Amino acid sequence: MQIENNIQDFIGKTRIKPALFIGEKSITKYSAFMDGWIFDKRSDIADINLLREFQDWIQQRFDIRTTHHWSQIILFFSLNEQEAFDKFLSLWDQFLVEKNN
Repeated sequence: MQIENNIQDFIGKTRIKPALFIGEKSITKYSAFMDGWIFDKRSDIADINLLREFQDWIQQRFDIRTTHHWSQIILFFSLNEQEAFDKFLSLWDQFLVEKNN
């Protein structure tokens, strides 16, 4: 599966079969996988600012004023890694809807 050099395509394609990429639904593993992909493609990612905006959006949504990573914030407000992964996808979709309105 070819992933284009943008965050939306990365999330769109990896959400379909997360086990193919990270073995199991885990926000921590997914975040680490995404960080590795970003490190590899960092100079070529067209919409890298989306993740910075998502970080700010998550901090506002959960009223967090610390510098915790978005994945840590979502995990804190979840029962487990799998729920946090699913919640991330839902929050990502909500973020994009709000951003595009």
